[in-house]
Amino acid sequence: MKHKAFLLLPLAGLLAACGPAATSTSDSDPDVTLPAESVVRLLTPTGAPALAFYDQGGSENWTTGTAAEIKPQFATANYDALVIDSITGLNVIDAQEEPNYVLASFLTGGNFHLVSAKHEDASAITADSKILSFNYNSLPDQVFRRLAKEAWGWDFDLVQGGNIFYVTENNVSAVASQLIADPEAYDYYFIAEPALTNAETKLKSEKDVTLNRIYDLRAEWEEYSGQSAIPQAALFMRSEFVEKDQNATLNFLSMVETNLDDAVNNPSKVKTIMDGYGDANAQATRFGFNSNLVQKLQSDGQNRFGMVLEEDIADNRTFVNDFYSYLTGTAGTYGEELFL
Repeated sequence: MKHKAFLLLPLAGLLAACGPAATSTSDSDPDVTLPAESVVRLLTPTGAPALAFYDQGGSENWTTGTAAEIKPQFATANYDALVIDSITGLNVIDAQEEPNYVLASFLTGGNFHLVSAKHEDASAITADSKILSFNYNSLPDQVFRRLAKEAWGWDFDLVQGGNIFYVTENNVSAVASQLIADPEAYDYYFIAEPALTNAETKLKSEKDVTLNRIYDLRAEWEEYSGQSAIPQAALFMRSEFVEKDQNATLNFLSMVETNLDDAVNNPSKVKTIMDGYGDANAQATRFGFNSNLVQKLQSDGQNRFGMVLEEDIADNRTFVNDFYSYLTGTAGTYGEELFL
């Protein structure tokens, strides 16, 4: 059986032994002290998962890319850490003779919404309704279709090319673009934050169109399953790196945990640090969003980016296997060797 044991030293003692990390001063604002850049070579998508790395905007070790660019890296040693949809990543490493990476933590737990400019609620949904979505049969798509059938009582199946259509670019930005261009071309749009709020703002200011939020998938999933999150974006650490450099691994995981807490409970701190990396356009290029959007979506505990806190998930493996059972009706079988 495939198995690797990672005997990480206690976090608090190890970090104390490492001493204080070096910092730098922002070029944009000399009064802002930027956090130290991590030594971990990291590849992530932009958008909501990037919020977990809000303090790494100037790091040369952090690269961003699409899911299609990230997935092949599980077979290489080019990066020490990867961020991708959790189920995609688990399926890749589960197929390896020895897992090249292990799932270390979850970053986002559901920021998907069903919205409409034509209808105020879900009562108008019929087998003839047209819905625009993205990434056919991806994790969010499967959750959406499972809830429609099992929780919302839709008495028809969502058929690709029939009543549900998928953007050819396979990303949420393409859905947002279509929504902004013609909000009534479809009855409903399946979209995620922060693209949703950007679309809402543009529609209101440019066309005086108001979007109705029909379903929040994370809330709907919790009502259906009892789970507080959907296993969305996850952080995977390279097995060899974990074994050889526990100090860097634990420092990095501690940084991510702190950043997630800041993102939910202290967005004003996040905004200050992000502003140190340049103006709104520079931030959007680097992160896929700017600090103003973080302040708007994360203030007062809204957590509309859908970030996951440590207390949201008691055990990563149990969480994923239970999720799989709720999603498919079949017991999840992801082994302990796939998790840090």
